Amino acid sequence: MTPVIAPTVGRRFVTDLAAARAHYDRRRAAGDRHAAAQRNLFNRMLSALHHCLASGTVYNEIKAFPAAITTTRSTGPFGAGSHDG
Repeated sequence: MTPVIAPTVGRRFVTDLAAARAHYDRRRAAGDRHAAAQRNLFNRMLSALHHCLASGTVYNEIKAFPAAITTTRSTGPFGAGSHDG
């Protein structure tokens, strides 16, 4: 018998929490299949729950699912194509 709790809870997170939905969508855009993205989301939620229980803090959606950090290539102090030497 396979556990049904993870897909059910994961689906609930995706539909009810905006930050969780954004995390799921980022995982899908990165190439994860539905099950893998949902599993990653569920693992993230379990980690957040463990942190809250271990530290005695209240759940904070923004801390649990921070916005994706977009990185851009640094052009250096002298603009594109600059070299150090």
